[in-house]
Amino acid sequence: MNIAWAIQKTMEIQRISQQQLSKKTGISRNYIYKIINGYHSPSVFVIQRLAEGMDMKTSELIAFAEGFSGEAGKPSEKSLSNLCDLGNGTRMVSE
Repeated sequence: MNIAWAIQKTMEIQRISQQQLSKKTGISRNYIYKIINGYHSPSVFVIQRLAEGMDMKTSELIAFAEGFSGEAGKPSEKSLSNLCDLGNGTRMVSE
């Protein structure tokens, strides 16, 4: 699972800055930066707050992160499809 990647990509698609996410979640911008850049692993509580700040369910963010294929440093096809759905304002749906 690559939660940092999922958070960063979701922020990019939704065009949310670290500062904006910080204000929505109450999590410092510096801590968000450290999570995204792999300096810290967030707790489940922090993941929940970040997901809510990006208008997602925690389970959706985790499922997106689990769809990441670390083999070639690329997301799986399903993850990319779900990411596109997020960019279109639709919610991810588990199959």
